[in-house]
Amino acid sequence: MSETELLSSGFIIVGAYDDKIRRTLFGMAKGKASQQELARAAGELNKLLYRIFVDELKLDKGDVVRVKVPYVIKDGKVFWDYPQLSIEVYKKMEEEELKKVVDKVIKEIEVVIVERPPYILKPRTTTLTGEIVFDVVIKDRKVGSVKAVKEGGKWRIWGAVLEPFPSIFEGEEVEVSMTDELQAIFGGLMKRGKIIDKKKALGFLKDLGLS
Repeated sequence: MSETELLSSGFIIVGAYDDKIRRTLFGMAKGKASQQELARAAGELNKLLYRIFVDELKLDKGDVVRVKVPYVIKDGKVFWDYPQLSIEVYKKMEEEELKKVVDKVIKEIEVVIVERPPYILKPRTTTLTGEIVFDVVIKDRKVGSVKAVKEGGKWRIWGAVLEPFPSIFEGEEVEVSMTDELQAIFGGLMKRGKIIDKKKALGFLKDLGLS
């Protein structure tokens, strides 16, 4: 039985994928099939990829792709397992568009990163079960919410802070006895938060009833 091999192009720009496919196949299958057969098989695959990349996806030459496809060589002939073809696409952004995004994010977080103002916990409410809900504020701007659940002489912290990097707290334990002590250590507590994307952090706040 012929052994299945996996051809992987690695990350390559669209403008150079065909040559990379050809060179990779020749390197992997040298001596297992004739050069004419390897050239035929590479050409067959490249025609299919051209149809996908150019005709259907309308990719630019600078976009990056990675192609993986299994194949077998039987009786000196290459057979591609097309149903198992895997393609990853990473589109190139225009420099102007990319710069706008970078500048926007830098502007949003520079006040936190550069000036490092303190996080202020402003009590919002206390529930009937004794949980204390805080708004997390930086320079009078709300950037998140947490709730502190007291257990003996400790507190467990639940909630999320959106800046500078969205982070959530899933019952983080802190050994303080007063809310002012909690305020004093909150900046350090941020290092223990789990960093996730902003949309998920907002969803987490909603699930906790803190949004």
